[in-house]
Amino acid sequence: MELSKKIRAAFTAFAQIGWKNQPRDQAPTLALGTLEQQKIIVAGALTGEREHWYAGEPVDNPRRLRHDMLQLCALRSEVTPPQAVKLLRQLSVLDWDVIAGCLESKPQVFTSEVMGALAATRGEFGAKERRLAVRWALANGTAFTPEAYLRQWAEVAVRVLFTQERQDNPQDPEREEILPTMREHLETARREGLAAEGDLGKVLGFAASEQVVARDFALSWVVESVGVVSKPLQRKNCVALLVEELNITDEELKAHAPGLCAAVVGANKQLIDALAPRLVGVLVGREKAECVLVALYHGTAKTQAAILTLLKNSENLSAESVAELGPRVAELAAASNVKVSKQATQILERWGSAGDPTQPVAREFEWVAVPDLWVMPRFEKGEVSVAELGEVLREVPWDFCARNIHDHATERFVALAVELAWNDYEAALRVLPHSTSKRGVTRVNLPGRGDRSGKGNPLAERLFEASAAIGAIPCLLSEPSFVDLSVSVPDLRTRLQRYVDAHARVVPADLFLALCRLRVEASDSEVPISHLSVELPEGEVNVAQLVNQAMENPVTDAQRLPEHLRRFGYEVTAAFQAVVPQLEWGIPSMLKPPALGRYAMQFISRRIPLNPEQMMQLIAALKSGDPSVVEAVDLAFRRGLLLPSTIEASWWPERSFNKVAGILQDLAEHGLLVLVWPMCDSFLLTASSQPRPPQGLSAVAELMVELCPNVLRAVKSKDVPHTVVENLLGVAAYADQRGSSKVVLAAQAVREQLEKTKP
Repeated sequence: MELSKKIRAAFTAFAQIGWKNQPRDQAPTLALGTLEQQKIIVAGALTGEREHWYAGEPVDNPRRLRHDMLQLCALRSEVTPPQAVKLLRQLSVLDWDVIAGCLESKPQVFTSEVMGALAATRGEFGAKERRLAVRWALANGTAFTPEAYLRQWAEVAVRVLFTQERQDNPQDPEREEILPTMREHLETARREGLAAEGDLGKVLGFAASEQVVARDFALSWVVESVGVVSKPLQRKNCVALLVEELNITDEELKAHAPGLCAAVVGANKQLIDALAPRLVGVLVGREKAECVLVALYHGTAKTQAAILTLLKNSENLSAESVAELGPRVAELAAASNVKVSKQATQILERWGSAGDPTQPVAREFEWVAVPDLWVMPRFEKGEVSVAELGEVLREVPWDFCARNIHDHATERFVALAVELAWNDYEAALRVLPHSTSKRGVTRVNLPGRGDRSGKGNPLAERLFEASAAIGAIPCLLSEPSFVDLSVSVPDLRTRLQRYVDAHARVVPADLFLALCRLRVEASDSEVPISHLSVELPEGEVNVAQLVNQAMENPVTDAQRLPEHLRRFGYEVTAAFQAVVPQLEWGIPSMLKPPALGRYAMQFISRRIPLNPEQMMQLIAALKSGDPSVVEAVDLAFRRGLLLPSTIEASWWPERSFNKVAGILQDLAEHGLLVLVWPMCDSFLLTASSQPRPPQGLSAVAELMVELCPNVLRAVKSKDVPHTVVENLLGVAAYADQRGSSKVVLAAQAVREQLEKTKP
């Protein structure tokens, strides 16, 4: 491409002062030339222009080296701190020794401001800048406060202290450089509200063992963290640090009991299993009763047995505590685990009138009618601003394209990045700091951009091509019109007109995706023919003609695309839901959290209710324990997307019914009894046609016994039609059988309750 006058003049001056073809390590000592030459070099370097996008090329590629040396020359010249930050962000290699040498002549306040800005860089692609800030902070005996910086420091510290990876990271400091400011960094991280887990937890454990920080400081921080982290892995890390690394003693447990009790009462499962028995041994009074109750409800069978043993030997329980714990102990007396059941029965015999194991306390479940079907909302990318783009960037996994995560957040991010770069390129660069040149020359480092999946993933291709064209295209053609990611014809027509007005080049993958997503209504008219064209493998093709062909021949099979889409050369082999949202897709079985949760949330952003197969896939996804899946099921119900009439347990994706009863019970507790009741019967009916009852079926049948009084109460209130307790084919299939299996007895118990209420 042809470079601008500024950059050409800069390279001329650059050559005149002897910098051309010099190695990077000479940058701190080479002559700078006259003040006028320095101004020319700075002006050219700040344009950010590059001759070529050289991702993947060696760092000593002549063109790459030439541009880096120009930036370093400008850095040594008269520049402001913001200009220095921009120059550093445009470097392809951040060599600490070279950069430190180039900044050596600058005032301390200057370099402090520059490094502070680099420390505040967010996102995965800002790691190089933050590592540079770490080196400067270590060399100057200080610590910056941004969360991303502190986590970067911890990552570097772990690599230096515990692994042999330093040879692969030559920019890392030596071990001796980490230690002097370790305490300051850890204290700063705690003040900033970061949890002592992950890399920070590892460094904290090391610091406590080496007496860099006080042991009580470490214990207090971990106890605080246990109560605030939300992800299971984070909790597991905190508990492991507390129990295995710091080896908290009983005396220390007692000293930190208030914080630990609060975490246990918050149903922190990892903490319950690891510490509840020890906590119960040192607590007294109300705190002890609360801890016991939570552990008996949420602990594993092993934890429950340990707690019950302590209860059996406890001499200081008040009458109030016995009355509070009695009902739960009575329930456990009927538990399937022999040890738990035996311990609970012995406790009840000792307590006397505290409870009867044959009469567990009945729970109440509310019957909520299915809401009306929602109206599909418009897709809103939000305000086109630096703040909005920065906010959504925090929601986007850096490798979303590689992991096939495509949802509302990722679409917002790409659409905002493209439009902000068109409106204000410099502003966009503040959020996307690795963008190094202007108007379609530089590829912005959008998350996942470097992982091209080839022609089988048009979403990855769109990201790659849009990154190269960012700043030169006014908007994203494939930006969704609605939250299901579909694109309306009127919206596409408006966007195409913006391209015509701006004389912009159409990105092929973007147009392909827009045509795949196109939702055609009866009222839509053809797009007027214009001169706008797109470069396809066969050559230039008129865009309006392609759109009109897409309206006449929409996608009906993602793997057998219409002729007008095959001309692009793409094959759709992944991320079907995001490519062709108007088709009926399920939930891929290979998805794991957190990708599963994000997929589920996008999955329930749809116009019509789920079909039987989709409903079972969504319910089965609850087995993952992903909180986002739980939220997705709740939202799907409130949007009217889950209908009792479409329940068919024959679509359950597994042979076993293990965990089904637990899932259905949780749904009933969340107010979805209207779905759970017919679903239980459907599981019974499905199992009745199989040679052997699936594992977990008896628990489903017994749950139905527990739910029956709640259903009958709803029917009696006349808010629910009597038909919900009629024609229960699954119950009938087992109630008519002879035998004493748990399933048969439970089905007969349900039928007996129903017959008592017949009109």
